Amino acid sequence: FRRLAAFAGGFRLEAAKMVVSPDGGLDIMELVERLCSHSLLRTEDVAGDEPRFGMLETVREFAAERLTESGEEATTRDAHAAFFMQLVERARAGMEGPDEAAWHARLTVEHANVRVALGWLLERGEAETALAMATGVRRFWEFRYHYAEGISWLERALAAAGPTPTRVRAWGLRSLGNLVFVNGDARRSIALYEEALAIFRTERDDEGVNIALASLAIGLATLGELTAARAAAEEGLAVSRQIGNERGEAYALRGIGFAASVAG
Repeated sequence: FRRLAAFAGGFRLEAAKMVVSPDGGLDIMELVERLCSHSLLRTEDVAGDEPRFGMLETVREFAAERLTESGEEATTRDAHAAFFMQLVERARAGMEGPDEAAWHARLTVEHANVRVALGWLLERGEAETALAMATGVRRFWEFRYHYAEGISWLERALAAAGPTPTRVRAWGLRSLGNLVFVNGDARRSIALYEEALAIFRTERDDEGVNIALASLAIGLATLGELTAARAAAEEGLAVSRQIGNERGEAYALRGIGFAASVAG
């Protein structure tokens, strides 16, 4: 009961097993049924076949107090964060394929848990892990219009991780650039893309170079800097074809097309 306080906005049995009893020593289904019978848990009405459970907030606050008193809080919240890091990584890949809508729906339901996990990682000083997780959620925030929230999390994680030019930082900068761009600040997004691009070049990350160039092309074209936009997109196209990345090729072609559209 107290370990379930780590969840916010409810949970599936899959998540409860990993957080409450990662060693598999407890019968989670039986325990959940008992807690429901005592009105300490309730079933949540959500779409899908898999049952979901949650606590009234006052009950969760009581459970959280018991969790703190038990000395298990750090271990339990670490397990919670680890589970949702894995979920976000699966969602990041899934949102780039034919199951994108299903993953958006899943993250909508789990958004509160994602927030709690990100906050815990930052509190624990796991800044680069938090940055990687926030980068994984970027597409959800962007396509579900959570611009301000996504910008806030990415800025916090980038600041906490520090200026060391790592691949994780580069992808975080590119993700922040996307959200800043759709939020209406193309000029700032260009600066973020350029910083990301410089790191990708240093790291010899061709996929990152391609994606940063494609993003940069859209930003530059939006500001009417069409020569620079076409140059960025065409370089990205060459890189994507060199490494055989069809998705990257599509991004580059979109940049070239967008620049052409702006040019009339």
